[in-house]
Amino acid sequence: MNGRQWIRRRRTACFGLAAVVSANACYTFVPVRDGIGANAGDAVELELSDAGAARLTPVFGPRVRLVTGRVTSAGDSGVVVAVAELARGTGGTERWNGDTVRFARTDVSQLSRQQLARGTTIVLVAAGAAGVILGGRALGGSNGGTKTGTNVGRQ
Repeated sequence: MNGRQWIRRRRTACFGLAAVVSANACYTFVPVRDGIGANAGDAVELELSDAGAARLTPVFGPRVRLVTGRVTSAGDSGVVVAVAELARGTGGTERWNGDTVRFARTDVSQLSRQQLARGTTIVLVAAGAAGVILGGRALGGSNGGTKTGTNVGRQ
């Protein structure tokens, strides 16, 4: 492999690593100010009210406090969520298969939407970029550490 091919492969690997780091950006749930203010497709976390937890016991079982999923539809009276995970008051969590459940406004004490955590993501991307640069240097500079030319081995 010549020097140009090595550089091209290393550059491709670096861009691939940067893409992986960017795709794994950090997200956080941010409370929505106006109660149930989510749109179809939003990833949400619902904190159930006491009344909501009691009403939904036949659906989820006892002591569910937090429901995570994706909104399938939303309106003035409530929201329908494809449920991905439940958190119980006892500290346990369980995965769900995306079954849709309707939550009335009175069932939810706090709705939070998933958003990009910019500060954490910037730190992650910067660390990834530094790793790519340092990794490239460790591999031996611009041509992978191979010596080319006609004077190799001559004094």
